[in-house]
Amino acid sequence: MDLRALPSVIVSDRPHVRQLQLEDPVTGTLLRQLENDQRSETDNKDLEKFIVQDGLLYFLDPKTKCGLHPLKQIKLFAPTVLHGYLLKYYHDHPTAGHLGIAKTLARLHLRFFWPNMTSDVKKYVVSCCLCQATKPTQRKTAGLMVPIQPQRPWEYTGVDYVGPLPRTQRGNAYILVFVDYFSKWIEVSAVREATAQVAADKFITEIFAQHGSPSNLISDRGTPFVSDLFEHVLSTLGTEHRLTTAYHPQTNATERVNRTLKTAIRAYVDDKHTSWDKYLPQMRLTVMLLIQTLLWSLVISQLRLISTMLILFLFCWTKTLFKRLLTLP
Repeated sequence: MDLRALPSVIVSDRPHVRQLQLEDPVTGTLLRQLENDQRSETDNKDLEKFIVQDGLLYFLDPKTKCGLHPLKQIKLFAPTVLHGYLLKYYHDHPTAGHLGIAKTLARLHLRFFWPNMTSDVKKYVVSCCLCQATKPTQRKTAGLMVPIQPQRPWEYTGVDYVGPLPRTQRGNAYILVFVDYFSKWIEVSAVREATAQVAADKFITEIFAQHGSPSNLISDRGTPFVSDLFEHVLSTLGTEHRLTTAYHPQTNATERVNRTLKTAIRAYVDDKHTSWDKYLPQMRLTVMLLIQTLLWSLVISQLRLISTMLILFLFCWTKTLFKRLLTLP
């Protein structure tokens, strides 16, 4: 099976996927039971978790609990023969980015289901030779950290250079990265030099012209960012420049994005690394999609929690009001 065509195969070649499900001992049994209505009283509860649509078996994934009516999302029940292909696609493919366990699982779990998916993803990612050889550790040292907490988009923006990288056929050797702390929006540009002039030009064209002037721009104390030219451009456009603490550039949110980009570059370009700038838009899209997916999952969870609390509050308030009405003469 061609990994590059895997999503389109699953969407368009339904007869083939159905055949794979029928041949699998687990999905095949469930599919036949649901289609032929061959269920006993003991099976009813388990079979309620599954549904057949257009001849394919799906898992009904509940999204809320607390005894309320859950909102359910259907996910294709992947037969065993597809597990390896799906793991490879969602971790190794150029649009996947060779990312970690949590992010790989989050993307995979949006569309598919199978028992023990979490442990399978963990085993696959941990055993990835390329990840072990190229990825730095993400574990933070012990200590108290107070993160910057922006209240609106483009209130705090980080900037940093990645490089020098092997010079490409187009002459690029650096990546200039901008990250909005609030929305996690990312702008990246492949550039020839890591200079103040380039940083100022890209700030005007990629940030100011498209998103407006950020309230604060955070950078390290590198030469391009402490120059009079860069400071003048920021002050003219109404942006306050803030520098990270010396020897602690991790305050800048772009540091984490840069590590992810460099990991993707090492994973997907040719041996001489002379064409990484051609892959930069896809790498940016991958990082953006993963970050936004995780953020939306968090937001939706918070909204559902709030709605649950609101319902409970209204119930208690109505109950109290009803009791008071009964006591009226």
